[in-house]
This record gives sequence, C-alpha cells and structure tokens, in this order.
Amino acid sequence: MVAQKPLKNPPLVEAIFEIRYDPVDNLADVAARLGSVLNDYPEFEDLNVPPIPKEVPEASGIVRYRYRSSDRSRLYQVGTGVLSVNILKYSDFSDFRKTIKEVLDQHQKIVPAQYIKRLGLRYINKIQLREKSPNDVLNLGCSVPEGFPDSLGWNSQFIFLSEGKQLKVQTAYSKDTQEVLLDLDCFSGGLFAYNKDQLMGWTDSAHQQVEGLFIKSLAPSYLADIS
Repeated sequence: MVAQKPLKNPPLVEAIFEIRYDPVDNLADVAARLGSVLNDYPEFEDLNVPPIPKEVPEASGIVRYRYRSSDRSRLYQVGTGVLSVNILKYSDFSDFRKTIKEVLDQHQKIVPAQYIKRLGLRYINKIQLREKSPNDVLNLGCSVPEGFPDSLGWNSQFIFLSEGKQLKVQTAYSKDTQEVLLDLDCFSGGLFAYNKDQLMGWTDSAHQQVEGLFIKSLAPSYLADIS
C-alpha cells in the first residue's frame, strides 16, 4: 500500500472497502439499478452463486454480482447484505476514497438499509523476494529453532485493537513462489447508521491506522528500497 510519501514501487495488489448490512429483497434488481447509474463499470458478471435463504446466517456477505471498469482497474461487488469496492491498480488514497464515495452515493439511494453491521478497509500486499529472505522485507514473520528442516512456507496472524477498530495483520511466505504476503485488514462491527459522511470519516481514520501498521511491518532497508 502507499505510505505517507508515495512509494516508487508499492507492493499493493488490491485495496478493498466493504460494508455489510441486513440482507434486502430483490438483490438482482438492486444490482441492475446500480449498474444503470454507475456507468464507469460496464463489465457485468453474475457469479451464479446458488441461492441461500437470507435468513440463513451463512448467506450474509456472499458476493453474487460484480461490475468492472472498462480498464479493469476497479470493480464493485454486490451480494447478500454486502457491498465492496475493489481497486486493482492503486494510485493513491484520494482516488480510492473518491471511488468509494461515488459507489456509496448511488448504493445508499437504492438499498433501503438503515444500519451497517460491519465496516472494513483492507490492503493486500505481495512482495517478490528476488533473492532476499522474508526477514529482509518484514518486521513480522515466523522463525524456527536451529536444526529444523528447511521451511517450504509459513503463515502468521496478529490481531490488535485500536481506537475501537480491530486490525488484523496476516503474513505468509511460500518458498515455491518466493513471495511474501502482507495482508492488512481494519474493521469494526456493531450497528452504524447508514450515513455516508460518517462512513467516509471512519474510512479516513482506518486508512491512517493501516498506513501506520504498513510502515511498521516492513524492514527499514526494504522500505528504503521502495521509497
């Protein structure tokens, strides 16, 4: 993801904003109406998810419809009680924020949800090692005692609580791909009024917190290399 000062070579592969709410009726109609007003997303995809009654807890959060921008750099997804905005070619937070706001503007007009049950902001980074070791790029990771066999990979997860938000940091390493994953997920649960300005305020705060974690999660020498 992008630090306080833009990085020359950021490892971010996807940025995701997500809200969850009580499932609504006529989801296909909601998706169609969104598609008719969000004209920058002409590529429609029905994921053909088998229907699950909305009363079943597992149904909530399942994405069913996807709309992509013509340059395939952005998409938004609609599902049973869920809306996500995904950026696949990240430039900066102001552009991401603008996209989130544009989608929320239209979604709020169409979906009769009064409350949001979960808010999330997530940044997925993948770092190619290029003859480095995982400890050369991360301050977070796993270590094993001497005498263990060579590791083919590992994964770890840390969960923190900060300013009423949960911050989940996942790291993983694969010897086959010579790639390190740094997945930073900030989320809040509860009941939030579906107020666009308040949701954007939460997003601004979450971004600042995740950005700070991103900087601290990287080895100083690697951060210098990509800055």
